[in-house]
Amino acid sequence: MIYNNRPFDIEESTDLFGTYFKADSIKKMFENNSNYFEQNNLIALYGEWGSGKTSVMEYINKSISNYNVLFFEAWRYEKDSNLALSLFEMLLDKFDSESGIEGAIIENAKLSGRTLLNMGKNILLNSKVKFPGLEFEIGKAGKDTIEQMERTIERTSFYTNLNDFDDSYNKLLNEYFEVTDKKLLVFIDDLDRCAPENVLDLISGIKHFFINSDKVVYFCGIDKNAVSRAIDIRYNHIVKSEDYLEKVFDVTFNMPEINDINNLLEDFISRVHLFGSVPYQALPILKDFLLQIKFTNPRKLKKLFNKYIFLCTLEKSNINGIYQFIPRNFNNHEPVQMLFTLFIILLYEFNRDIFETIYNNEIKIGKLKIILKSDKGFHYKTNHSTSISSFLNGTVDRWKSTGLYVSNDILDSYALPERDNRFIELLLLFSPLDRQMDLPSLNFTTEVKMYEQLNVFASEFQASEEKILSSFVSFLVTMFKRKDISENKIDFNVHKLLTMVNFYL
Repeated sequence: MIYNNRPFDIEESTDLFGTYFKADSIKKMFENNSNYFEQNNLIALYGEWGSGKTSVMEYINKSISNYNVLFFEAWRYEKDSNLALSLFEMLLDKFDSESGIEGAIIENAKLSGRTLLNMGKNILLNSKVKFPGLEFEIGKAGKDTIEQMERTIERTSFYTNLNDFDDSYNKLLNEYFEVTDKKLLVFIDDLDRCAPENVLDLISGIKHFFINSDKVVYFCGIDKNAVSRAIDIRYNHIVKSEDYLEKVFDVTFNMPEINDINNLLEDFISRVHLFGSVPYQALPILKDFLLQIKFTNPRKLKKLFNKYIFLCTLEKSNINGIYQFIPRNFNNHEPVQMLFTLFIILLYEFNRDIFETIYNNEIKIGKLKIILKSDKGFHYKTNHSTSISSFLNGTVDRWKSTGLYVSNDILDSYALPERDNRFIELLLLFSPLDRQMDLPSLNFTTEVKMYEQLNVFASEFQASEEKILSSFVSFLVTMFKRKDISENKIDFNVHKLLTMVNFYL
């Protein structure tokens, strides 16, 4: 029942995100354009953490026909302060394992590569070895190598070492191609899990030391946000990340920013259906909700859905009151209640500070008092107004005593003379807190005017940095006007959902 949140084997028939088509198209580009990648051999696949970059690379790794493949998971070797050297050592291990390559060729490449890559990094400690004009901190494990360097290297300028490395490394790659009859495709994965300085060091090392051969291609999975942070730290905002990446990578691909979530949603609903019938309206409502808040990252979605499924498994006989915080109608899977439950789980898992503020009624109301413009009355009934401060004081008392109930008529009830204010309370509960705002007067005369004022209120949050909340508030204003939500009975307490998530997740 639970989704595996590790990189997955991509197959067209079981692909939930449309990742197969991206992976297969890139693989075919490599197979059909080998000559092009001889000169354009530093490739980037851009995508945020959890977007499926590893799954794409694994698919190409397992199915490509005209390259031998090496997979370098950068994060596993991050304790080495010189990731470029770790990559080089892994390449040497691969060449060593291939029969038929002359030992002297590998040894020459080892010597020149270790010399060059150690020049800028004092990664081995415990003893000092001097070259003309240079001094290195060298550890015990590297002493034999350094002694060999002292005997062999007459000039230690960067220029000389770089040329020596180019010659020996290219000779090794050419020999490898002669033996295997295939070029080498090197995948660099998990860069977005590395410290910012290590990300730039490895990218720079590949660009400067490893690409001067037409027998090898380097394919890097890159999170632009991680690279941007690294560039800002190192270059103090002087260098723009887009400019930096454009100069480094010859060819780029992109994972979708907004993923196709239809297949995953259908699969999720089919799993939930095993615990109780799910109304057909759930699919379009949940899809619009996730797209509106721009929450389509594959890894995050699977984690979110796993949490909901876990709550489904807890809907059992309430022996000893263990499940007292799960609403009785939870397994009805009413679409709007599902939507709110998923959003609350999302906040709990990925925006914990926001969740805790919403969960604590007094904190939320206290902050609302600061940001709401209090010099204006609020029409709590059609013909009666009160101060915003008084309205908020009454709100926190209601939330503490009974909670906030959502029902089919939560929006329509505003048109009644004895209006209840549950909908405006609902918007306030999930509203951002990083900008001043003004409550809608709601002294409307028609339903159209009511919607206009609510839309104006929601638009006040467009400049908020808390995008997850501002987009959700905007979605709520439009959602309760939908015709497809009125066919099912909506009846749940938002605060009970908050309590359920807090207790069981």
